[in-house]
Parts: sequence; structure tokens; C-alpha cells
Amino acid sequence: MKSLWLILNLAAMLTSALSTANSDEVKGYPSPDGRFVAQVVRLPSAPYGSGENRIVLRSNKGRIVCSKDFSSEDGEHGYGVEKAAWTPDSKFFVFSLT
Repeated sequence: MKSLWLILNLAAMLTSALSTANSDEVKGYPSPDGRFVAQVVRLPSAPYGSGENRIVLRSNKGRIVCSKDFSSEDGEHGYGVEKAAWTPDSKFFVFSLT
């Protein structure tokens, strides 16, 4: 039963990563309780790869719960995620930006 849950969770994460449009790179952070996956999406709009990001929070079924874009109009003055992690109780996804 536990292995089935793991397979379904991995399949949802893979589907979510593949369905994210216009992204060069997606890094997934599954919540400790398995209910959510936070994705840090590297945005390709920056001319010199400055590392601007969007954060997308998805349910374990792949539905978008919320998202926040940290890019700028010119692709040079936005923010990128440095560190990211879930709290042990899965209540908060915490991250730092540069």
C-alpha cells in the first residue's frame, strides 16, 4: 500500500513538472505529509540567465493551488529562490530570495 502511494505521488509530480509551460527547469519539493508539491520554476525570460523564479504550489493530484511570480518586466530585476524547504508539519513552504 505504501509503495502504491509513493508511485502515485511520483507520477503526479512528474505530470506536474511536464505540464509547466515555458520553463527551463523545475525543482520539486514534496511536503512531508504528501499533500502538496511546491515547484520552483526557473524562468527563461531573463536575457543572461539571472535566475528569476516562479513558485507554484500544487496538490498531490497536480492541480495548482496558488503561484507567485518573482520575475521582472525586463528579466533583469526580479528575484530568484536561494533556499527552500517545507516546515516539518507541512503547514508552510519557506524560501529565501536574492
